Amino acid sequence: MTDVTSLDTSSAAGNREGQLTAPTIQYLVAMPNPESHLFEVTLRVQGWSEPVLDLKMPVWTPGSYLVREYARHLQDFSSLSGDRALPWRKLSKNHWQIETNSVSDITVRYRIFANE
Repeated sequence: MTDVTSLDTSSAAGNREGQLTAPTIQYLVAMPNPESHLFEVTLRVQGWSEPVLDLKMPVWTPGSYLVREYARHLQDFSSLSGDRALPWRKLSKNHWQIETNSVSDITVRYRIFANE
């Protein structure tokens, strides 16, 4: 299985007792048309409190000595909070930054081609 994305949660939110709490992260990975080799990925983040969210995709697989460049196969990236689109930008070949304006619930969707 390939890592499809990782979430930088280094900015954890605090709770009422002053303890750090991490956001809740859920992935839904579907392949409705296997012959297309496209996975549909939905990432849902709940409890986010920072103005931006950074997403990074690995360029290699543990145990492999090859650079794979998985991000080049990514398509149709979008980010939402409810029905409202959140602005995002691609900072590098494998790094996306979403302007959350501190909304707490964020949904990211994309498709990724996988033929290995």
